[in-house]
Amino acid sequence: MTGIIGIVVIAWLGLLDDLSAAYIDGALIGSGAIYATARGINALVSVLQGTEMNAVLLTFTVGELLDPVNDLVERFSGLMMLALGSLALQKILLELVSDMSFNILLTGLGVAVAASHYLGFDAVYRKLARFFLVTAAIRFSFAVVILANSWADSVFLEDGVNSRHAGMQGFHKELSSISARAGIDAGLSDEGKSIEAQIEVNDKALQQETTNLHRNRTRLQATEAKLEAIDQRPWWKKLSGETTLAIEETELEIQQLERTIEGNELTISGLRDTSDALHEQLDCLEKRRTGESCSFLGGIGKAAQAFNIRQQINALSADVDQFASNLISLLMALILKSVIFPLLFLYILVRAVRHAL
Repeated sequence: MTGIIGIVVIAWLGLLDDLSAAYIDGALIGSGAIYATARGINALVSVLQGTEMNAVLLTFTVGELLDPVNDLVERFSGLMMLALGSLALQKILLELVSDMSFNILLTGLGVAVAASHYLGFDAVYRKLARFFLVTAAIRFSFAVVILANSWADSVFLEDGVNSRHAGMQGFHKELSSISARAGIDAGLSDEGKSIEAQIEVNDKALQQETTNLHRNRTRLQATEAKLEAIDQRPWWKKLSGETTLAIEETELEIQQLERTIEGNELTISGLRDTSDALHEQLDCLEKRRTGESCSFLGGIGKAAQAFNIRQQINALSADVDQFASNLISLLMALILKSVIFPLLFLYILVRAVRHAL
């Protein structure tokens, strides 16, 4: 009977639920930040697709050098949705089994088991005891699986995931730098269409990213107001574990939004610089169409800029293999922590419960 009381008390205290919910929230924030970085890289590469640098004896297409990166990042983003979906599903299932109605059911079964035991109804007692154990296993299964996954993540995966994400962010910054310095120059009428098409693509990307930034800033303000409202509760309401969990979840949401906003601002900065460079190239083209010429010094500066960008892209291309390996390793680590490990631990738990019954 002591075991039944202990199980019921643990269920009502919700300690395992709080710990596992905090891990899931943190995992969602981290995975969301990685996904946002990947989409930022994809957006910058898409803008650079078809971009040409043409100066004196130097002509090259930026997008051709980055096509493999674009394809890899698109596939990575698609599989990342699987990882995020798995984490979201775990969060939903955890909320379901930790609901008060489940605790009430478990408590009622515990009382029924104890009553049948003391009244000597052995046949009923055995059936109720088995039903109670199955219900308890379901009640705690997701929390136990998530905590086991948390341990495996912290021991085997966390450091590697963080370092590889930092590598992704470095690659994103390099692309932003290239995007800011890249321009377009080709052969007059086709050249003008190409520049205008690039401006249109860039403006759409900039508009979408600006919309995302405003939306995320609004969400951040609302979340900060929510946290302030929680902090202003009377002290006796802050004693409950539910309030502590709400504060932790809100703080984690604020951290995620701040990271997302930082990524939005970085992408917008690169897109604006790209827009300025494209409009400068279009102005120069218009001068050439009317018989004017861009200054000789401007041509030299343009050649130097193209040469510098070519060097920068060559250096980046030399790191593409490392970036690809890093991205694949990061993806496998995220699939392990969000899909494979949870399924493995759930399988082990189910086998253990079946053996116990």
